[in-house]
Amino acid sequence: MIPEEDKRYLLRYEFDGKTYEDVGTFVEVVSPLYSEDNCVEYKFKVNGGHILMKENEIIRRIVTTEEALAQYHWLKKNSKRNK
Repeated sequence: MIPEEDKRYLLRYEFDGKTYEDVGTFVEVVSPLYSEDNCVEYKFKVNGGHILMKENEIIRRIVTTEEALAQYHWLKKNSKRNK
């Protein structure tokens, strides 16, 4: 999953043998040239600053209330059951 700019994501990562989950806002793609293991990483803004995440550590995008309502109304309007 390639994150979308300025969208929030649920992130899961391990540190010191423990698994953590956090919510972060995508900032930018970090070139493999600057990564410790030559992988593309994604920079997220989190409560304590910034964190670099690999693609498999990004669980899912968090949908805002406005997006959820828009999707609900679109599905309701375009549902085959309503026709």
